[in-house]
Amino acid sequence: MVWIHRVIRHKDTDGSYYYAIHECFYHKPTDKIPHSWTEDEISPIGESIESLLKTLQRMNVACQKPTLEITEDGDHLREVNVDDKEEANKG
Repeated sequence: MVWIHRVIRHKDTDGSYYYAIHECFYHKPTDKIPHSWTEDEISPIGESIESLLKTLQRMNVACQKPTLEITEDGDHLREVNVDDKEEANKG
């Protein structure tokens, strides 16, 4: 099993979206969609500045990958198309 940081889009109670980074777990490195993820988003943390920078770099890579969203049943993730311009206009 392997894990990487991924961005998950969440729907707030008022219907608006927010984005958070989670640790996502894969059976194999070649899997496209993770099989599980951390319930709560994670914050950057490190035992040293160098370690913190590595965490931030992994989080930056996560922002370059397709955004994920939890399915209605709450048991799976799926990729979603996110139009940054559309999202910015909602705010």
